[in-house]
This record gives sequence, structure tokens and C-alpha cells, in this order.
Amino acid sequence: MTIFLLVIFILSSLAILQSYVLYPLHLSLLAGSEEPVQDSSQAELPRVDVIVAAFNEASIIERKMQNLLEIDYPEALLRFYIGSDGSSDQTVEILEAFAKKDSRIRILDFKKRRGKSAVVNDLVRISEEESQAEVLLMTDASVMAPSEILKLAVAKMQASKCSFIDVPIRPQQKGIAKSENDYLSFETWIKDKEARIWQRPMGVYGGFYLLNRASFEPIPQGFAVDDFFLVMQSMEKGGRGDILTEMHCWEPHSGSISDEYRRKRRIATGNFQNLRRFGYLLFRRPWSLSYSFLSHKVLRWLTPVSFLLMMISATVLALMGVFPFVLIVMLCLSAVVFLPLLDFLLSRWGIDQLWMRNLRYFVWMNVALAAGLINYINGIKNSIWDPPSRD
Repeated sequence: MTIFLLVIFILSSLAILQSYVLYPLHLSLLAGSEEPVQDSSQAELPRVDVIVAAFNEASIIERKMQNLLEIDYPEALLRFYIGSDGSSDQTVEILEAFAKKDSRIRILDFKKRRGKSAVVNDLVRISEEESQAEVLLMTDASVMAPSEILKLAVAKMQASKCSFIDVPIRPQQKGIAKSENDYLSFETWIKDKEARIWQRPMGVYGGFYLLNRASFEPIPQGFAVDDFFLVMQSMEKGGRGDILTEMHCWEPHSGSISDEYRRKRRIATGNFQNLRRFGYLLFRRPWSLSYSFLSHKVLRWLTPVSFLLMMISATVLALMGVFPFVLIVMLCLSAVVFLPLLDFLLSRWGIDQLWMRNLRYFVWMNVALAAGLINYINGIKNSIWDPPSRD
């Protein structure tokens, strides 16, 4: 019995360490410090269709459209396809005012709310019928970009001959957004290493990324995380990807941990949908894709399960009188209960300790992962969600 519990404890601990410590260390050793070799020849700029799905974004859609129109890219090569997913506010009216001033803007007002994936599918289909642009720019209504970022991303796509290019997103720096930013910086570092080594960064941020039109496949109905599906099916067919590290976009963030929890719970539910769809890739070539999918994504998605198994086995061993596990249980309880609670109380008094805030963020992120797993197991009623509060 003791040996069995020790095996469970060791394996569950290693699963967590592999995703957050051992895998990043291995990437660092594999990548080294050399820049990836890329084709430096100047290619002709491709046509780009911008795809945006929006629901009740009246508070920010005007700013988004102004931001898109300020993009430094030849006007003749850029078109905009914006779809309203049954908005009940002034989103459509604001968009139509822009469309009257610029013939490149196409507004699709879908009266029935169906979810982002269905709107994106329709926008891409219509854009293909009308423009045949070679590249799709998939972007969220809330994400703002520097004017020169599209040319940089297109140049990287052409130089690396990739089917998709990710662009990092940074939240505004306040509240829990500081911890979110630290986590995203860690994610960018990992994806950059994966791109350098294999040209297979595991997923995209989703708020602003380029996708070769030929790589697009309609998103399955009810999928909650469309961006991971699109890039994963691209790599499934042999496509490669890269990430733009020279520049990033930004996104308004309420700083609310409850908003972040709801967002991550929705994403977690979609993650397990994608695991069911692409899980077979864990057992087939290329092994580099299997390895990164397992280490970067699957083990991370399953961290709540691993931690639960670790705690159960450690607690039983502690009750059996194996003294080191008494300390382990106490340390784990402090990390996941007492310190996050203390940070919450201190934040109410205006006292911020970044390391404690990061710990609370990590705990809530994994609680959201667990909730997403439960949602998935219980059956997803629909993939429609409300956008968080915008500042």
C-alpha cells in the first residue's frame, strides 16, 4: 500500500514539474542562443482579410475600428469582415457608420446569437467568395495593435514559410492583470523556444494572429476555443508556425480575478474539447509535436487532477505516520489555501505582494481548469459566452 501511494505521489508530482519546470528547462537547452535561420528575401506583400466576431462591444468597437484602420499596410491589399453575433447594443450602428466611409469594410449583422465559432466560419466563407486573400488576420474586438505590427507579422510568415504567426497579447497592468502578464511572458518564452526548435508553437494567444487561408478548416459547432483548433489542425496536416516576439498587442483588463476566472473556465472547457479532437496526436509522429502537446498543454490542463492525486496520496501517507509527508501536506495547504487567502485580505487593505498575487492567480487558474473539466464531463450546453467588463 505504501509503495503504491508513493508511486502515485511521485508520478503526479512529476506531471506538474514536467509542464512548469522540466519542459521549459529542456527547451532552453535545445534552443540555445542562436537565432533561427530564415529566408531573408523580400516577397510581395499578400492580400489580407481581417476577421472580427463581436457581441455587444459598443464600449470598445469604435476604438477597435480606428485601430484597424490605422494599420500600416497597403489599402488595396486589406479588407475587413466584421460580424455581429446578435448584438443588442449599438455595436452594429457603430460598425455601419465606419462601413459607409470605407468600402473595404464589410459588416455582417447576424440576428441570431450562435457563438464566435459560427460567426468566424461565416465570415471566412464570405471573405473567400469576395476577395480570395491569401492570409487571414484573426483578431478580437478588444485587442489593440501597433500600426506596424501587421507588416512585421507578414514578413515573419513569409520568411519562415509558416502557415500561422502568433502575436503576444498583454493586458493592462492593474489588479490581477499583473500576474496574468507574468504568466503570459512565461508562455511567450516557451512558444518562442518551440518555434525556434520545431516551428510548432503550441497554440496561439488568439486575440491577434495570422493564418494562411489554405490552412483554415471550419470550426466544429460548439467549440469554445476556436484559435487552438485552427492552429492545431494546421500542424496536424504538416503546417508550421512561429511567434512574433519583437512586438505585442494589448487588451483592456478589468483587473478582476472573477472576470479572469470565468474566462479561464470557458477556455478550459474548450481545451478538453480540443484534447478529445487531437488527443490521438500524442501517439503518432512527429514525436516533437506529441512531446510539446503533452508537456506544454495536456499535463498543464490536467494539473488540478495531478495535484488532487498528489494531495490524497500525501495525506494518506501522512496519516500512516510517514513524517515527511506531514510537512508536504502542510506546505501544500499553505500554498493553495492560506497564502491566497492572506493575499486577498491584504489586497482589501491596499497591500500588494506580487509573489503572493502570482500564487493566488496560479491557484485560481487551476480551480478554473478543474471547473472547465467538470463542465466538459457534464456536457457543454453551448459555447456562447459574455465578454468581460471593458475599461
